[in-house]
Amino acid sequence: GGGQLASGSYDGTVKLWDVNSGALLKTLQAQSSVNSVAFDGGGQLASGSYDGTVKLWDVNSGALLKTLQAQSSVNSVAFDGGGQLASGSSDGTVKLWDVNSGELLKTLQAGGIVWSVAFDGGGQLASGSSDGTVKLWDVNSGELLKTLQAGGIVWSVAFDGGGQLASGSYDGTVKLWDVNSGELLKTL
Repeated sequence: GGGQLASGSYDGTVKLWDVNSGALLKTLQAQSSVNSVAFDGGGQLASGSYDGTVKLWDVNSGALLKTLQAQSSVNSVAFDGGGQLASGSSDGTVKLWDVNSGELLKTLQAGGIVWSVAFDGGGQLASGSSDGTVKLWDVNSGELLKTLQAGGIVWSVAFDGGGQLASGSYDGTVKLWDVNSGELLKTL
């Protein structure tokens, strides 16, 4: 929803806030510590929890639409904008889900603990793991395209929409990568 912010909490709640007024709009009961939240841009919200579940919520009504079983603590969730959702888990897997049916489409073996997942909007997915790697995946085939050595636990990955990927690591560095070549462009 426009003008809304979602927060996930250790107490098992997801809270929806009005960005302009700061008012609490809704409290959703996820039941287990919420590690990650993401909006799909079309009225749904996903939450990933310590208990290994991904929950899909209707933003307007607050209704729980689906519960997906990822089996291991879900540390990151992201929508691709085209009906798929990715979840990254502590067992080293990235799971791709069909948002409408709730069907598990693919399980990708990323290794380590997966702390972050992000889509580029053009058919690629990045995962960042505790083993110091950033992996680039083809969403359609599930093929591993590239493994980037970020060094240290990778907490966060994000695409810029222009062919670059950023990774944030435990060592305090942010690295900028060229998605096509896999080349490290800059360390900040």
